[in-house]
Amino acid sequence: MCKVGIPVSLVEGSAHMTIPNMERFAATQPAGKGVAVQCKVELTNVQLDNANDPTNVSWYKVIPGEDDVLLVDNDDINFNYKHGSYRLWFENPQAADSGTYKCEFNKQNVYAFVEVTLEWQ
Repeated sequence: MCKVGIPVSLVEGSAHMTIPNMERFAATQPAGKGVAVQCKVELTNVQLDNANDPTNVSWYKVIPGEDDVLLVDNDDINFNYKHGSYRLWFENPQAADSGTYKCEFNKQNVYAFVEVTLEWQ
């Protein structure tokens, strides 16, 4: 008889998220001028196939009292990864685009998000 022991350890992952350029959005932004919102994700015990893939996070517009609206890449907004941050790029933001936006990480049983409020005039 042969006995084999296999040690198993459970490792819990985590994510810490920040908006590095949040200070910029404390003031009202000029409408019509392109701007990027940066979302920095620091992961612990989570391995991504491609850390540079902008789809590792999801972006939402937060509507109070309603479900958040998932944003999709189009002519007005797009998603990319630059300089260690996931970015939501507004090509030509207008006053109607003002509101709260959420960057969400939800992979490998790890969930985290960060929000930023933007105002254009």
